[in-house]
Amino acid sequence: MKKLIYFAVLAAALVAIAAPQAWAAESDDDKFKMHGEVRFRGEYSSNLDDLDDDFDDQGLFWPYRVRLAVEGQFSKNVSAWIEVQNGGVAGGNFTSINDGGIPSFFRFGSVQNDGEGVELYQGSMTLDKLWSDRFSLTIGRQELVLGNELLLGDFDFYTGLSHDGATGRWEFDKVDVTVWYFRTNEGSVSNIAGSAPPGLGFIVPSPVDGGQDFYGGYATWHFKEDQDFDFYLMQQDYHDANGMLGGGDLADIATVGARYGREIVGENGFYWNIEYATQFGTGEFSGGQATEEDAGGDVIEAWFGYNFHNGNNDHKVYGRYSSASGDDPNSADFDGFIGVAGDVHNRLGRGDWFALDTFFYLTEGITAWSVGYNGFYNDRHELGVAYWDYSVEDDTGLLSDEIGEAIDLWYGFNYTKNVAFELSYSTLSPGDFFTSGTPPDDPDLRSGAAALLTGL
Repeated sequence: MKKLIYFAVLAAALVAIAAPQAWAAESDDDKFKMHGEVRFRGEYSSNLDDLDDDFDDQGLFWPYRVRLAVEGQFSKNVSAWIEVQNGGVAGGNFTSINDGGIPSFFRFGSVQNDGEGVELYQGSMTLDKLWSDRFSLTIGRQELVLGNELLLGDFDFYTGLSHDGATGRWEFDKVDVTVWYFRTNEGSVSNIAGSAPPGLGFIVPSPVDGGQDFYGGYATWHFKEDQDFDFYLMQQDYHDANGMLGGGDLADIATVGARYGREIVGENGFYWNIEYATQFGTGEFSGGQATEEDAGGDVIEAWFGYNFHNGNNDHKVYGRYSSASGDDPNSADFDGFIGVAGDVHNRLGRGDWFALDTFFYLTEGITAWSVGYNGFYNDRHELGVAYWDYSVEDDTGLLSDEIGEAIDLWYGFNYTKNVAFELSYSTLSPGDFFTSGTPPDDPDLRSGAAALLTGL
């Protein structure tokens, strides 16, 4: 209750701050706009810890996310976005479930806040038509969402992903270009007090971590009305501050890739997406200065389907294929694909059992294929079913390649323009990779019903 009261007070303060500014801007209500989201989701999971029902390991929990944003147009070409949020699990928590609902099965650690405080999720200023009518610059904390979010997403099903830095965008007639530089972790100094001079801020050089940088460029060519071609190059640098681990950077990872896709709604026709990315660079992926390796992972994601349009209804049937390379223990290089900042939800099924990131998940890599149906009825109802098959490439020859099969079912209902509900079910049948030839009972449920409210 205390944290909800705190959030309400903060929301009121934002309104109080925005209102006088709006009045000062010639009382134009369009100068400042409020945005928000309220989401409360119930999830039930069972058999996740040991993959069978011999142990009582089911759980019912209630992740939530509450956001409030103020968008301000300070002048013709200057705008700002300030957004705060609180996310966590109802009742509070102090365990790794604070991921906002990511299942414990192969999740990549506690990356979300624990719901005990309000955070600044975004805070940025945008300068339009800077130096050119086609160029804009955004500075501050911001999301970066491009393509199909395989590498650059917002993690919106959970509690989001934002970055600190600057983004520049050029918008031409058929080509959009985005470049960015983010400081993803500040480790070069410790005991930082950004509001105080160095002597008062106790700035101490870090003996180990020099911080992390993330930068790159992304171009999208809209060469047809419903088709896009993307090309991108991005770099992740993990710095060694003072050479305590042998000098140089701990890791420099470059990712280069391309995507070609077509989306279709409201008519009959084929739709597709295919994206491939490969990595190169060096890093101490196994820890220690004596284990520096060359990066050489790659990832592919593709789907192909047909949309049957009938009246106000769309019926999509499709097949999907996804693969991320794993690390070969017999190679001196690190061949596993290292994820960048992509979204994971529904990437490999609605249960989020796995992800296309072999550095934090399955080091053997993963291959997944799926067939499914997704129907949209009268712009209000959505119904879908999908089958998934998961496997790995075990270079040791000691394990089975089969890691499991899953079935997804889901139903969505748009109650109003800004309020929606969804109910989903996912069951995973573990394969011999985990069970040594004796498959246990299925982890039998991961479902969630969410109420979404946006556009406050």
